[in-house]
Amino acid sequence: MTRIHTIQSAASERNKRAIRTCILGILVNLFLFFVKIVAGLLSGSISVITDSVNSLSDSASGVLNLFGFHLSGKPADKNHPFGHGRIEYVITLLISCIIMVIGVEFFKNSVERIITPQVMTFSWPIVFLLFVSILVKILLFLYYRHKAKLTHSSSIRAAAFDSLSDSFITFVAMLSLLLLRFFQLEIDGYIGVLVSVGVIYAGFSVAKDAITPIIGSPSDINTIDSIREILMSDPNVLGVHDIIVHDYGPYRQLASAHIEFESEMSLLSAHQATDQLEKHVLSELNIPITLHIDPVVIGDSFTDSVYQFVQDEFKSRKLSLSTHDFRLQESGDDVHVEFDYEADSSSDMSEDELCTLLKKSLENRFSKTFHLSIHYDRHFFSACKD
Repeated sequence: MTRIHTIQSAASERNKRAIRTCILGILVNLFLFFVKIVAGLLSGSISVITDSVNSLSDSASGVLNLFGFHLSGKPADKNHPFGHGRIEYVITLLISCIIMVIGVEFFKNSVERIITPQVMTFSWPIVFLLFVSILVKILLFLYYRHKAKLTHSSSIRAAAFDSLSDSFITFVAMLSLLLLRFFQLEIDGYIGVLVSVGVIYAGFSVAKDAITPIIGSPSDINTIDSIREILMSDPNVLGVHDIIVHDYGPYRQLASAHIEFESEMSLLSAHQATDQLEKHVLSELNIPITLHIDPVVIGDSFTDSVYQFVQDEFKSRKLSLSTHDFRLQESGDDVHVEFDYEADSSSDMSEDELCTLLKKSLENRFSKTFHLSIHYDRHFFSACKD
Protein backbone atom coordinates (compact mmCIF):
# COMPACT_ATOMS: atom_id res chain seq x y z
CA MET A 1 0.00 0.00 0.00
CA THR A 2 1.48 3.37 -1.06
CA ARG A 3 1.76 6.41 1.18
CA ILE A 4 -0.87 8.32 -0.80
CA HIS A 5 -3.30 5.38 -0.74
CA THR A 6 -2.87 5.00 3.04
CA ILE A 7 -3.71 8.65 3.70
CA GLN A 8 -6.60 8.77 1.20
CA SER A 9 -8.16 5.63 2.73
CA ALA A 10 -8.10 7.16 6.21
CA ALA A 11 -9.54 10.45 4.91
CA SER A 12 -12.26 8.63 2.96
CA GLU A 13 -13.39 6.59 5.96
CA ARG A 14 -13.39 9.69 8.10
CA ASN A 15 -15.54 11.58 5.56
CA LYS A 16 -18.10 8.74 5.46
CA ARG A 17 -18.47 8.92 9.25
CA ALA A 18 -18.80 12.69 9.15
CA ILE A 19 -21.46 12.61 6.43
CA ARG A 20 -23.56 10.07 8.37
CA THR A 21 -23.25 12.30 11.43
CA CYS A 22 -24.41 15.35 9.46
CA ILE A 23 -27.45 13.57 8.02
CA LEU A 24 -28.63 12.45 11.46
CA GLY A 25 -28.07 15.96 12.83
CA ILE A 26 -30.11 17.52 10.01
CA LEU A 27 -33.05 15.21 10.65
CA VAL A 28 -32.99 15.72 14.42
CA ASN A 29 -32.80 19.52 14.12
CA LEU A 30 -35.69 19.56 11.62
CA PHE A 31 -37.76 17.59 14.11
CA LEU A 32 -36.84 20.05 16.87
CA PHE A 33 -37.69 23.01 14.64
CA PHE A 34 -41.24 21.74 14.09
CA VAL A 35 -41.67 20.98 17.80
CA LYS A 36 -40.47 24.42 18.87
CA ILE A 37 -42.24 26.45 16.18
CA VAL A 38 -45.56 24.83 17.14
CA ALA A 39 -44.87 25.55 20.81
CA GLY A 40 -43.83 29.11 20.02
CA LEU A 41 -46.82 29.95 17.84
CA LEU A 42 -49.29 28.43 20.30
CA SER A 43 -47.77 30.27 23.26
CA GLY A 44 -46.91 33.50 21.45
CA SER A 45 -43.43 33.38 23.01
CA ILE A 46 -40.76 35.25 21.03
CA SER A 47 -38.00 33.41 22.89
CA VAL A 48 -39.41 30.01 21.87
CA ILE A 49 -39.87 31.16 18.25
CA THR A 50 -36.29 32.45 18.29
CA ASP A 51 -35.11 29.09 19.56
CA SER A 52 -37.08 27.24 16.85
CA VAL A 53 -35.47 29.25 14.05
CA ASN A 54 -32.10 28.57 15.65
CA SER A 55 -32.83 24.85 15.28
CA LEU A 56 -33.73 25.42 11.63
CA SER A 57 -30.40 27.21 11.15
CA ASP A 58 -28.70 24.19 12.69
CA SER A 59 -30.27 22.03 9.97
CA ALA A 60 -29.06 24.49 7.33
CA SER A 61 -25.61 24.33 8.90
CA GLY A 62 -25.74 20.56 8.61
CA VAL A 63 -26.47 20.86 4.90
CA LEU A 64 -23.49 23.17 4.50
CA ASN A 65 -21.38 20.66 6.42
CA LEU A 66 -22.46 17.92 4.02
CA PHE A 67 -21.40 20.11 1.11
CA GLY A 68 -18.10 20.86 2.86
CA PHE A 69 -17.30 17.22 3.53
CA HIS A 70 -18.10 16.38 -0.10
CA LEU A 71 -15.68 19.04 -1.37
CA SER A 72 -12.97 18.32 1.19
CA GLY A 73 -13.03 14.65 0.18
CA LYS A 74 -11.95 15.47 -3.36
CA PRO A 75 -8.40 14.24 -4.13
CA ALA A 76 -5.48 16.57 -4.71
CA ASP A 77 -5.22 18.10 -8.18
CA LYS A 78 -2.92 20.35 -10.17
CA ASN A 79 -4.16 23.55 -8.54
CA HIS A 80 -4.52 22.06 -5.04
CA PRO A 81 -1.56 19.69 -4.54
CA PHE A 82 -2.29 19.29 -0.81
CA GLY A 83 -5.96 18.42 -1.27
CA HIS A 84 -9.10 20.32 -0.34
CA GLY A 85 -9.24 19.64 3.40
CA ARG A 86 -9.27 23.29 4.46
CA ILE A 87 -12.66 23.77 2.78
CA GLU A 88 -14.11 22.41 6.03
CA TYR A 89 -12.75 25.42 7.88
CA VAL A 90 -14.26 27.78 5.30
CA ILE A 91 -17.66 26.06 5.56
CA THR A 92 -17.47 26.27 9.36
CA LEU A 93 -16.79 30.01 9.05
CA LEU A 94 -19.85 30.44 6.81
CA ILE A 95 -21.97 28.54 9.34
CA SER A 96 -20.80 30.84 12.11
CA CYS A 97 -21.83 33.89 10.06
CA ILE A 98 -25.32 32.44 9.57
CA ILE A 99 -25.65 31.79 13.29
CA MET A 100 -24.60 35.34 14.19
CA VAL A 101 -26.93 36.95 11.63
CA ILE A 102 -29.88 34.99 13.02
CA GLY A 103 -28.89 35.99 16.56
CA VAL A 104 -28.75 39.70 15.63
CA GLU A 105 -32.14 39.61 13.86
CA PHE A 106 -33.87 38.02 16.81
CA PHE A 107 -32.12 40.35 19.22
CA LYS A 108 -33.87 43.19 17.37
CA ASN A 109 -37.21 41.36 17.51
CA SER A 110 -36.80 40.75 21.25
CA VAL A 111 -36.09 44.42 21.91
CA GLU A 112 -39.24 45.32 19.98
CA ARG A 113 -41.18 42.83 22.15
CA ILE A 114 -39.86 44.60 25.28
CA ILE A 115 -41.01 47.96 23.89
CA THR A 116 -44.36 46.57 22.73
CA PRO A 117 -45.35 43.60 24.94
CA GLN A 118 -47.76 40.96 23.59
CA VAL A 119 -49.99 38.46 25.38
CA MET A 120 -48.53 34.96 25.88
CA THR A 121 -50.43 31.72 26.41
CA PHE A 122 -49.24 29.08 28.88
CA SER A 123 -49.97 25.35 28.63
CA TRP A 124 -48.28 22.29 30.11
CA PRO A 125 -48.08 20.45 26.75
CA ILE A 126 -45.96 23.28 25.41
CA VAL A 127 -43.64 23.04 28.41
CA PHE A 128 -43.45 19.28 27.88
CA LEU A 129 -42.48 19.74 24.22
CA LEU A 130 -39.70 22.13 25.21
CA PHE A 131 -38.49 19.71 27.89
CA VAL A 132 -38.32 16.90 25.30
CA SER A 133 -36.34 19.13 22.93
CA ILE A 134 -33.84 19.85 25.72
CA LEU A 135 -33.26 16.14 26.27
CA VAL A 136 -32.90 15.53 22.52
CA LYS A 137 -30.35 18.35 22.21
CA ILE A 138 -28.29 16.98 25.10
CA LEU A 139 -28.27 13.53 23.46
CA LEU A 140 -27.31 15.15 20.15
CA PHE A 141 -24.48 16.99 21.90
CA LEU A 142 -23.12 13.70 23.28
CA TYR A 143 -23.41 12.09 19.84
CA TYR A 144 -21.66 14.99 18.09
CA ARG A 145 -18.89 15.07 20.70
CA HIS A 146 -18.22 11.35 20.24
CA LYS A 147 -18.11 11.65 16.44
CA ALA A 148 -15.93 14.76 16.61
CA LYS A 149 -13.30 12.77 18.52
CA LEU A 150 -13.42 9.99 15.92
CA THR A 151 -13.27 12.28 12.88
CA HIS A 152 -11.15 15.15 14.28
CA SER A 153 -13.66 17.52 12.66
CA SER A 154 -13.80 21.13 13.79
CA SER A 155 -17.23 21.59 12.20
CA ILE A 156 -18.74 18.61 14.05
CA ARG A 157 -17.07 19.77 17.25
CA ALA A 158 -18.67 23.18 16.64
CA ALA A 159 -22.04 21.46 16.13
CA ALA A 160 -21.58 19.69 19.48
CA PHE A 161 -20.92 22.99 21.24
CA ASP A 162 -23.88 24.57 19.45
CA SER A 163 -26.16 21.72 20.56
CA LEU A 164 -25.13 22.17 24.17
CA SER A 165 -25.75 25.91 24.02
CA ASP A 166 -29.11 25.26 22.32
CA SER A 167 -30.21 23.05 25.19
CA PHE A 168 -29.48 25.91 27.58
CA ILE A 169 -31.27 28.41 25.34
CA THR A 170 -34.37 26.18 25.20
CA PHE A 171 -34.26 25.80 28.97
CA VAL A 172 -34.26 29.60 29.34
CA ALA A 173 -37.21 29.86 26.93
CA MET A 174 -39.10 27.22 28.94
CA LEU A 175 -38.24 29.11 32.12
CA SER A 176 -39.95 32.24 30.76
CA LEU A 177 -43.20 30.28 30.36
CA LEU A 178 -42.93 28.84 33.87
CA LEU A 179 -42.34 32.30 35.32
CA LEU A 180 -45.48 33.47 33.54
CA ARG A 181 -47.46 30.54 34.95
CA PHE A 182 -46.39 30.74 38.59
CA PHE A 183 -45.39 34.40 39.10
CA GLN A 184 -47.25 36.22 36.29
CA LEU A 185 -43.93 37.65 35.14
CA GLU A 186 -44.07 38.56 31.45
CA ILE A 187 -40.36 38.81 30.72
CA ASP A 188 -40.43 37.03 27.37
CA GLY A 189 -38.74 39.92 25.56
CA TYR A 190 -35.90 39.99 28.08
CA ILE A 191 -35.52 36.21 27.84
CA GLY A 192 -35.47 36.60 24.04
CA VAL A 193 -32.60 39.08 24.34
CA LEU A 194 -30.72 36.59 26.51
CA VAL A 195 -31.38 33.77 24.03
CA SER A 196 -30.25 35.96 21.12
CA VAL A 197 -27.02 36.88 22.89
CA GLY A 198 -26.39 33.18 23.46
CA VAL A 199 -26.89 32.50 19.75
CA ILE A 200 -24.51 35.32 18.77
CA TYR A 201 -21.89 34.08 21.23
CA ALA A 202 -22.17 30.54 19.86
CA GLY A 203 -21.64 31.89 16.33
CA PHE A 204 -18.61 33.89 17.45
CA SER A 205 -17.08 30.83 19.14
CA VAL A 206 -17.58 28.74 16.01
CA ALA A 207 -15.98 31.49 13.88
CA LYS A 208 -12.96 31.62 16.16
CA ASP A 209 -12.44 27.86 15.89
CA ALA A 210 -12.67 28.09 12.08
CA ILE A 211 -10.36 31.07 11.60
CA THR A 212 -7.54 29.77 13.81
CA PRO A 213 -6.44 26.86 11.55
CA ILE A 214 -6.87 29.00 8.42
CA ILE A 215 -4.53 31.67 9.74
CA GLY A 216 -2.18 29.09 11.27
CA SER A 217 -2.17 27.66 14.76
CA PRO A 218 0.56 25.97 16.83
CA SER A 219 1.04 22.29 16.13
CA ASP A 220 -0.83 19.92 18.40
CA ILE A 221 1.54 19.01 21.23
CA ASN A 222 0.37 15.39 21.22
CA THR A 223 1.25 15.07 17.52
CA ILE A 224 4.66 16.64 18.16
CA ASP A 225 5.31 14.27 21.05
CA SER A 226 4.27 11.26 18.97
CA ILE A 227 6.59 12.22 16.12
CA ARG A 228 9.43 12.85 18.54
CA GLU A 229 8.90 9.52 20.29
CA ILE A 230 9.01 7.61 16.99
CA LEU A 231 12.15 9.39 15.79
CA MET A 232 13.95 8.97 19.10
CA SER A 233 13.18 5.25 19.08
CA ASP A 234 16.11 4.71 16.70
CA PRO A 235 19.23 4.17 18.85
CA ASN A 236 21.35 6.00 16.26
CA VAL A 237 19.35 9.23 16.64
CA LEU A 238 21.08 11.54 19.12
CA GLY A 239 18.51 14.33 19.09
CA VAL A 240 15.43 15.72 17.36
CA HIS A 241 14.56 19.36 16.79
CA ASP A 242 12.75 21.78 14.46
CA ILE A 243 9.63 19.60 14.23
CA ILE A 244 7.11 21.38 12.01
CA VAL A 245 3.61 20.10 11.21
CA HIS A 246 1.65 21.80 8.41
CA ASP A 247 -2.13 21.39 8.63
CA TYR A 248 -4.03 21.14 5.34
CA GLY A 249 -7.16 19.76 6.99
CA PRO A 250 -7.97 16.64 9.04
CA TYR A 251 -5.86 13.66 7.93
CA ARG A 252 -4.02 16.00 5.58
CA GLN A 253 -0.88 16.94 7.46
CA LEU A 254 2.72 17.17 6.33
CA ALA A 255 5.69 17.32 8.69
CA SER A 256 9.42 17.94 8.68
CA ALA A 257 12.08 17.56 11.36
CA HIS A 258 15.83 17.59 11.93
CA ILE A 259 17.46 14.49 13.40
CA GLU A 260 21.01 14.23 14.68
CA PHE A 261 23.41 11.40 13.83
CA GLU A 262 27.03 10.91 14.80
CA SER A 263 29.24 12.57 12.17
CA GLU A 264 31.25 9.37 11.67
CA MET A 265 28.15 7.48 10.53
CA SER A 266 28.24 6.74 6.79
CA LEU A 267 25.91 8.71 4.52
CA LEU A 268 24.40 5.47 3.23
CA SER A 269 23.60 4.22 6.75
CA ALA A 270 22.15 7.59 7.76
CA HIS A 271 20.00 7.65 4.63
CA GLN A 272 18.67 4.13 5.26
CA ALA A 273 17.86 4.95 8.89
CA THR A 274 16.12 8.19 7.84
CA ASP A 275 14.07 6.39 5.20
CA GLN A 276 12.88 3.81 7.74
CA LEU A 277 11.93 6.53 10.23
CA GLU A 278 9.89 8.38 7.59
CA LYS A 279 7.99 5.17 6.83
CA HIS A 280 7.48 4.52 10.56
CA VAL A 281 5.94 7.97 11.14
CA LEU A 282 3.64 7.51 8.15
CA SER A 283 2.47 4.05 9.21
CA GLU A 284 1.81 5.11 12.82
CA LEU A 285 0.41 8.63 12.34
CA ASN A 286 -0.63 8.88 8.66
CA ILE A 287 1.65 11.92 8.35
CA PRO A 288 4.23 12.10 5.53
CA ILE A 289 7.42 13.56 6.97
CA THR A 290 10.66 14.86 5.47
CA LEU A 291 13.74 14.46 7.66
CA HIS A 292 16.92 16.53 7.55
CA ILE A 293 20.14 14.98 8.87
CA ASP A 294 22.42 16.98 11.17
CA PRO A 295 25.88 15.52 11.87
CA VAL A 296 27.11 15.70 15.46
CA VAL A 297 30.83 15.52 16.26
CA ILE A 298 31.47 13.14 19.15
CA GLY A 299 34.83 12.46 20.77
CA ASP A 300 36.59 15.74 19.91
CA SER A 301 37.87 17.04 23.25
CA PHE A 302 38.00 20.73 22.31
CA THR A 303 34.49 20.70 20.79
CA ASP A 304 33.15 18.90 23.85
CA SER A 305 34.85 21.41 26.16
CA VAL A 306 33.41 24.42 24.34
CA TYR A 307 29.94 22.87 24.19
CA GLN A 308 29.97 22.04 27.90
CA PHE A 309 31.23 25.54 28.76
CA VAL A 310 28.33 27.10 26.83
CA GLN A 311 25.86 24.89 28.72
CA ASP A 312 27.47 25.82 32.05
CA GLU A 313 27.24 29.51 31.17
CA PHE A 314 23.53 29.18 30.54
CA LYS A 315 23.02 27.46 33.88
CA SER A 316 25.18 29.85 35.90
CA ARG A 317 23.32 32.84 34.50
CA LYS A 318 19.95 31.08 34.95
CA LEU A 319 19.12 31.29 31.25
CA SER A 320 16.38 28.83 30.22
CA LEU A 321 17.99 27.97 26.88
CA SER A 322 18.56 24.74 24.99
CA THR A 323 20.90 24.27 22.02
CA HIS A 324 21.15 22.08 18.94
CA ASP A 325 23.10 21.99 15.66
CA PHE A 326 26.27 22.81 17.58
CA ARG A 327 29.17 23.11 15.12
CA LEU A 328 32.77 24.21 15.64
CA GLN A 329 35.65 24.89 13.23
CA GLU A 330 39.12 25.67 14.55
CA SER A 331 41.80 27.46 12.53
CA GLY A 332 44.81 28.38 14.65
CA ASP A 333 43.69 30.85 17.29
CA ASP A 334 40.42 31.54 15.46
CA VAL A 335 37.39 29.43 16.43
CA HIS A 336 34.09 29.60 14.55
CA VAL A 337 31.11 28.39 16.58
CA GLU A 338 27.59 28.10 15.25
CA PHE A 339 24.45 26.75 16.91
CA ASP A 340 20.68 27.20 17.19
CA TYR A 341 18.97 27.77 20.49
CA GLU A 342 15.47 27.81 21.92
CA ALA A 343 14.23 29.89 24.82
CA ASP A 344 11.14 29.77 26.96
CA SER A 345 8.77 32.72 27.28
CA SER A 346 10.63 34.08 30.32
CA SER A 347 13.87 34.68 28.36
CA ASP A 348 14.09 38.09 26.70
CA MET A 349 17.79 38.14 25.73
CA SER A 350 18.38 38.97 22.06
CA GLU A 351 20.76 37.11 19.75
CA ASP A 352 23.25 40.01 19.78
CA GLU A 353 23.23 40.18 23.57
CA LEU A 354 23.78 36.43 23.83
CA CYS A 355 26.61 36.54 21.27
CA THR A 356 28.39 39.35 23.14
CA LEU A 357 28.02 37.55 26.46
CA LEU A 358 29.29 34.18 25.19
CA LYS A 359 32.10 35.63 23.08
CA LYS A 360 33.62 37.42 26.05
CA SER A 361 33.27 34.40 28.35
CA LEU A 362 34.69 31.94 25.78
CA GLU A 363 37.69 34.11 24.96
CA ASN A 364 38.50 34.56 28.65
CA ARG A 365 38.23 30.81 29.22
CA PHE A 366 40.09 29.43 26.17
CA SER A 367 42.37 32.37 25.21
CA LYS A 368 41.32 32.19 21.57
CA THR A 369 39.38 34.48 19.23
CA PHE A 370 35.81 33.25 18.90
CA HIS A 371 33.44 34.06 16.05
CA LEU A 372 29.84 33.20 16.95
CA SER A 373 26.83 32.64 14.73
CA ILE A 374 23.71 32.03 16.80
CA HIS A 375 20.17 31.46 15.52
CA TYR A 376 17.03 31.69 17.63
CA ASP A 377 14.34 29.04 16.99
CA ARG A 378 11.16 30.52 18.44
CA HIS A 379 8.44 28.08 17.38
CA PHE A 380 10.03 24.67 17.14
CA PHE A 381 10.32 21.70 19.48
CA SER A 382 13.43 19.81 20.61
CA ALA A 383 14.24 16.54 22.29
CA CYS A 384 17.62 15.11 23.14
CA LYS A 385 18.78 11.88 24.74
CA ASP A 386 20.72 12.06 27.97
